[in-house]
Amino acid sequence: MQPLALVVALVVLVLGTVVPFFTRQHLMPEMITSHGGTIDNQIYITMFITGAIFALAQFALAYMVFRYQAKGQKATYVHGIWWVEVGSIVSSGILFIGLNLMGQGVWANMHLKEPSRQATEIEVNGQQFKWYFRYAGNDGIFGDRSAKLVDDASQNFMGVDYENDKYAKDDVVEAAIKVPFDRDVVVRLRSRDVIHDFFVRELRVKNDAVPGLEVKIPFRVDKERMYKFDLSGVTAATLDAKDVSAVKGAFESHGIKVTDNAEITPIEFKGAGGKVIKRWEFKTYAYSLYDPVNKFWPLTYSIFDEGGVMKVYKTGYEVVCAELCGNGHYTMRAEMEVVSGEEFDAWLAKRSEECKSYH
Repeated sequence: MQPLALVVALVVLVLGTVVPFFTRQHLMPEMITSHGGTIDNQIYITMFITGAIFALAQFALAYMVFRYQAKGQKATYVHGIWWVEVGSIVSSGILFIGLNLMGQGVWANMHLKEPSRQATEIEVNGQQFKWYFRYAGNDGIFGDRSAKLVDDASQNFMGVDYENDKYAKDDVVEAAIKVPFDRDVVVRLRSRDVIHDFFVRELRVKNDAVPGLEVKIPFRVDKERMYKFDLSGVTAATLDAKDVSAVKGAFESHGIKVTDNAEITPIEFKGAGGKVIKRWEFKTYAYSLYDPVNKFWPLTYSIFDEGGVMKVYKTGYEVVCAELCGNGHYTMRAEMEVVSGEEFDAWLAKRSEECKSYH
């Protein structure tokens, strides 16, 4: 390659890498947790510093290629400048250690901070190629489990000891995860076979699930961060009639494509003191080019009547495995639904009683 062509290629490489990074309005996906801001800030700092060093190094290389290109002269040996070499090593060490110390503080604030005793605990179990989620039932105690009791044929995917442990009989096991917003949540992460990785990008939660280990991950979903927009001119009667066309324009004006099979589902439940609480679930679907099994993935939103104003919140999120765990890795995904604390309590109480009567 001619020296000038190499210089041009290096400049194009730098501009094509760095310019989009600085010009994009949103570098990170949406974030719905209270701890997510510190993680995003750490990523931004790391990317800006390393990006600047990358750009300077490539521009320096381009300059050297152009400045010292071969013009028929005899090659000579250059020993170098010792203080430049020492300075680059020391500065690289300081930068590396400094970024690690900053990141350690962010990590420790999330993982070493003792969660509240009232936190909702959910056991997450990864296996090829499914996620399963277990909740302590109405007794608030997880039942014993054993690898010897794992039996897919009887749908005991987590090896829960339903026969001998009274605390296990009302445990709830689901293929989707439901979490309450504005409450502390602790995920107890496990793996049944190989290393998986529990990743929900909007939670800023990503951690390996390692066989034989239990890893606890605390987080708290902030409802206000889930807010999308108001539905003006739409009433409860319209939503009860499941009239998708009445809300389609509002959703699409906010960049949310509404598919032909979109649906509105009214949901009612009883909260504390028997008070009836209602919301409307709106589902549209995204087409997946990469998953031939789940070709359409639900995009779930909830509509709440807050003082006569219909407010739209995104309440459905995707759980994926971010560790290459086998041939079916691409299918290892589940839906996470975020609901109010009252709805979560009502759902868990009902499912707990159903499981207890079954076992």
